[in-house]
Amino acid sequence: MKKILTIIFSAFTLASCVDTIILPDDKTVEEDFWKTQNDVEKMVNGAYTAFACQGVQERLIVWNSRSDEYTVNTMLQNSNLNQIYTADMQTDNGYNSWGDFYTCINRCNQVIQKSPNVMKLDPNYLEGIHNNYVGQMYALRAMCYFYLIRAFHDVPLILQPYNEASQEMNVEQVAPGVVLTQIINDLEQARNMVISSQDQSLSSMERACFFTQDAVLALLADVYLWKASVYRDMQAYTRCVELCEQIHVNRKNAHGPRIGDIYMAEDDDYFLYKYNRYYNVFSAINDETIFALAYDDNVGLRNSYYTTEKNKAEKQYFYTNTVYSVTGETPASGYAFLKDKDGNLTDVRCFESVFSYGAATEKIGIRKYVAEQGLLYQNQAEKGTSRDFSPYAVDFNIYRITDIMTMHAEALVQQGRLILEDDAELIDALDAATTLEDSLTIAKKIRETNDIVSKKYVKAAHLAQIVSERASTSGKASNGIDSTKVAVSGGNLKEEPTDEEKRAYISTQVSNHNTLLVPTATKDLELLIMAERARELCFEGKRWYDMMRYNYRHTEMPANYDATLFSQPALKNNDVFLSYIKKKYSGNAGVTVTMRLATEPYLYMPIYKNEMDVNSLLIQNPVYKDNETSSKN
Repeated sequence: MKKILTIIFSAFTLASCVDTIILPDDKTVEEDFWKTQNDVEKMVNGAYTAFACQGVQERLIVWNSRSDEYTVNTMLQNSNLNQIYTADMQTDNGYNSWGDFYTCINRCNQVIQKSPNVMKLDPNYLEGIHNNYVGQMYALRAMCYFYLIRAFHDVPLILQPYNEASQEMNVEQVAPGVVLTQIINDLEQARNMVISSQDQSLSSMERACFFTQDAVLALLADVYLWKASVYRDMQAYTRCVELCEQIHVNRKNAHGPRIGDIYMAEDDDYFLYKYNRYYNVFSAINDETIFALAYDDNVGLRNSYYTTEKNKAEKQYFYTNTVYSVTGETPASGYAFLKDKDGNLTDVRCFESVFSYGAATEKIGIRKYVAEQGLLYQNQAEKGTSRDFSPYAVDFNIYRITDIMTMHAEALVQQGRLILEDDAELIDALDAATTLEDSLTIAKKIRETNDIVSKKYVKAAHLAQIVSERASTSGKASNGIDSTKVAVSGGNLKEEPTDEEKRAYISTQVSNHNTLLVPTATKDLELLIMAERARELCFEGKRWYDMMRYNYRHTEMPANYDATLFSQPALKNNDVFLSYIKKKYSGNAGVTVTMRLATEPYLYMPIYKNEMDVNSLLIQNPVYKDNETSSKN
């Protein structure tokens, strides 16, 4: 990570990405360490270093490559990547290894366990400093586990450090629901321990690259959104909304009055850069960053998007595909980037994110995190770049403000959906009503529900619309995103309505209820917001998890996240979710892949064979066998 980060923590070099199986059996190190605040600082810095290692960075992208964003570079003949792309993974695939994440977890556990005693030994190590460091480690550990359960489903939950090789290393997996509860508990505790994101003593780099309060809130909102989607849980959606709103409040309080002409004029005080500065949003740590990994030389990102070999083009792991390089007219077109409602291509994100935008070829380069400068909002395709091979000083966003805005929008839509589903008995009661007056009373209750849901939908669409308008040279959102078209008109009754007017009112409320509950294919707010996230956050490690959340919300039966994969029947995946995966493949390849991904266990990686060999308590994902590809459905 960048040397500037040692402003907070003392300069200290640790070998990153060391397998947790390889541990020293040297008690002298333990006895001579953990005596001063400086010792704690070194280990905190070491935990962040472990998370920013090449192995983690590559997995943040490779694990997400199963989405519709990526096409693997077959010229590399990388069998591990090819297996993932064809959904035919083997248990000895190196990207199945979770060792780098558990190395980071172990370092977090060491700080959490050892820091309290250091306060007793070092009078300069005050409780506030201790709380900040330990809170950061709770958050960093939670982030590691959040990635792990979304990649593997069932993982060992380790909360105590390994300090010696002689310690017992065999730990069994637990269901992801158990891990999710621990993640939430850790983050709810961490939010009150870490330093405020608005603390004036922090530099912009320190505010963005360590867990401050807003970074913890962002991760916690993401976790609650995942939990809500899997469990179909209203309370979790509500917590997500509350956290996103808190981040917004914090951002408004931190900024104060607008100065200069760098922000869009009407963004509800989210302080988004104008479209002509969009490149700056992901080119380096910036005002929209909430949490990011900062690098002097980001080898994992370079390998994924630029090249794996010096002075050689077309050697990167991934390209994108026509889904992200061809312009669509309407949301129903299936393409990520769309013209605005006037039929003009004004979205700068397509040109800033993809090389040779508009080319319907198989090898379309990813421009985001590769190009060294913006296109100055000229909306013209750039064919490529010739930047240095090393150092590849490119930072990687984990959370930024538009991510929070669109998570907020997603949660609002799902709140509305659950409200409508919960009130379905009102429609049944209306059908059973025997008098006009009884029907009218029920219709008024339906009206109340419709109004609540309509307001949520309008706010959700408005948030997505702001994000889309910011990226437009015309200030007009991508076609389909229009908050003025989301609301339903409830209609009003006179003080003494006629029977005919009462019946018309009742009919209107039922019609509005059905419109909100079952939107048309071209007016599905859930999919519109999901598409806006695809445009705004493409190639940032988000899309696969967005797709998985959609799948969990729409499977015929709810998932059982409180059970391991090997202890329950396989859940059938949603057809719309599978259609998103299918569209990036040519010919019959998409059919083959979606057949392989028909049920829930196939959404998760197999446990790495080497891990199975050293931990006798691990049980393999039931659709994989050692040294074999996934079994047939």
